[in-house]
Amino acid sequence: MVILRKPCTYPSCKKCKSGEKHPLPYLSQSKNGKTNLIYLPKHLREKAKKWVENYRSLENIIERLSEVNFEILKKQRK
Repeated sequence: MVILRKPCTYPSCKKCKSGEKHPLPYLSQSKNGKTNLIYLPKHLREKAKKWVENYRSLENIIERLSEVNFEILKKQRK
């Protein structure tokens, strides 16, 4: 998840008039060298956060499995 800062659409917004922008959460995905972003409304933020945590956990498991496989192959070469 990434936070982008953007002005809102309300012309009377004091925050935007002062040059400050609103923080907005987006989910980013990189695929084939291209990054895609999707805005996360409040009701989806916790779900997206959990999915990102699951993805990172799976990445760690795959990395550990790869290390184990590498060690097994090293031992079998001898």
